[in-house]
Amino acid sequence: MAELAEEVVVPSGETIDSERDPRTGSSSSMKEGRGRAGRSTARRVGSGSFFGEIGLLVTGRRTASVVAVSPVRLIAVFDQSFRIMERELPTFAGSVRAACAERFPRV
Repeated sequence: MAELAEEVVVPSGETIDSERDPRTGSSSSMKEGRGRAGRSTARRVGSGSFFGEIGLLVTGRRTASVVAVSPVRLIAVFDQSFRIMERELPTFAGSVRAACAERFPRV
C-alpha cells in the first residue's frame, strides 16, 4: 500500500485541504496531530481520522476545509491509487466507502 500513498507533513495553522481548492480526487488519513474540519460546525480530526473521501467518491469536490491545529503527518491517497486499492485491497476501500456513506447518505 505504501507505493499507492504519499506521506505529507503540515505545520500547525496551515490549511491541509481547502473546499475552495480546485484539485480534487484525494483522501487523507491522519497519522499524527490534530486538525479541524469545517467552519461553524467544525469536527475535530486526529490520529486515525480520514477526510476527503466524499470529494473522492461522490461529489468530485471538497465539502469542507481542514486546518492543522498542531503539526500533522498524514497519508494522502489520490484518485488513481484509490481505484487500484479498490481492486487489490477491497477491505480497506470498503471501509472508506462505508464511512463516506455514513457522512454523506446519498452514496
